Amino acid sequence: MKHHKKTRSFGRTSNQRKALIKSLSRALVMEEKIETSEAKARELRPVIEKMITKAKAGTLAGKRTLIVSLGVDGAKKIEEIAPRYKDRTGDIHESSSFHRHDLTQASKQLSNSYRTNRQIL
Repeated sequence: MKHHKKTRSFGRTSNQRKALIKSLSRALVMEEKIETSEAKARELRPVIEKMITKAKAGTLAGKRTLIVSLGVDGAKKIEEIAPRYKDRTGDIHESSSFHRHDLTQASKQLSNSYRTNRQIL
């Protein structure tokens, strides 16, 4: 039973999950936009919001925490990003999603065009 289990497991061990979240957060900070599943984005949201809050505070302890979690380059990048969200108290991370129906239609069209091209050849 799934009582009192907040985090998603993604079918991975805890170390793999930590590495996944760390790499996704680093990619999001460095590129400012990533493409991932909705479940991973929902799991990533509080992590990123906490990092931006630490960067907004600008304390030495916060900077060191960011360096540990994002590396030196990521910490510098998030310190550049944080002033954008100075007035906002929450809901920093925004996500947009593709509808599953749209993706399946696109994949069907691709597979149909592949089939027709293959039959012609």
